[in-house]
Amino acid sequence: MSSDKDLCQNCPQQHNCKDAYAKMGNFTGPSVLPKVVFAFLLPLVIFIVTLVIFEHILAEAVNDNKFRTFISFSAAVLVILAYTLIIAKFNKKIACEEDKKI
Repeated sequence: MSSDKDLCQNCPQQHNCKDAYAKMGNFTGPSVLPKVVFAFLLPLVIFIVTLVIFEHILAEAVNDNKFRTFISFSAAVLVILAYTLIIAKFNKKIACEEDKKI
């Protein structure tokens, strides 16, 4: 089995490939971490927390476990939809403000 070094030596794009990886390694730009948190991690956390809160609140009020879970799940979905709409509106407002600056 040949090593990566052997593959690169026989490749006609050897210098272009190395340049591309060097550029990717030296890329400097804005961090995507806040976008990842707001788009993926925070909604998941909000959903789970909302589900737990509603399960706790409804524990004594609703005796049927399946119905309580359904209500809690529905409430958590509604909270996530509201969060998504708020974030979308916020992002749209920011995009409009950035367009005005340009």
